[in-house]
Amino acid sequence: MSFKLKRVILSSAITGGCLLSLGGLAHAQVTSTSFQNGANGYNGTVDRKLSEVAANEVFGNTVAQYFLDGFSSGTTVSADEQGLIRFENLVGNGAGQIPANATILDAKLTLTTSLAGNSQTSGPFGVAGLNQAFDANTSYFTSFPSATDFGSRGAWWQDGYATRPVGGYGVQRPGVAESANVTSLVQGWANGAPNHGMVIQAGAGDNVAANANTADGWSIYTTGFPFSDSRPKLEVSYTTAPVTKRTFQRGANGYADDTMAIVRSGTNAL
Repeated sequence: MSFKLKRVILSSAITGGCLLSLGGLAHAQVTSTSFQNGANGYNGTVDRKLSEVAANEVFGNTVAQYFLDGFSSGTTVSADEQGLIRFENLVGNGAGQIPANATILDAKLTLTTSLAGNSQTSGPFGVAGLNQAFDANTSYFTSFPSATDFGSRGAWWQDGYATRPVGGYGVQRPGVAESANVTSLVQGWANGAPNHGMVIQAGAGDNVAANANTADGWSIYTTGFPFSDSRPKLEVSYTTAPVTKRTFQRGANGYADDTMAIVRSGTNAL
């Protein structure tokens, strides 16, 4: 699907703030495409669940849904369980692919909460880019060792196995599809960076006394779900037209006009 604009200015939630302006053409073209197993002939999605419990690790094409979770060190201990997902054959000259070096205007990872018991979650779960590939031999402990007393935190950014989270999911309800912004990751892949995929995770602290951001598990539909419209989907809008990029960050190029505030509740709110 494509549509035409005379001029578009988009704001993007990346560090420092950014404005993209499509100029230099009377009509700049923006193209939208999507990648979802079973839709439009695409079958390049690979997803895998990692778990502190080895028996729980599974490929998404062998099940219809699986639970993700965060480590809890309380009286009821829950295992940290993370989702790895990779959309292959994204960049190229074929139909539906993203041209190399295109400017990514928007990219979002859409996941659907399953209808399994207690599938809903209060979140949060973050999405980060993987710094190494995964396959059938990838496992929580052996593939992602950590110097912390966890022994492993899975594909966690502080151990160098992933980028910092770039997007995320909050409260999720059964049967509802929600999206996380992954524009910066797809832009890197379009520019030639290796596409190792992404990890969806709650995260963990530096020691076993610190819980993850959530201990409220989340069940999502996988590539093995029978109906393709509820499988994981990557949606991308891009342009190959000339683009002007302006970045605003305090201390860079004399810029000092940003404003930040902390808002608290309670007696000492201010």
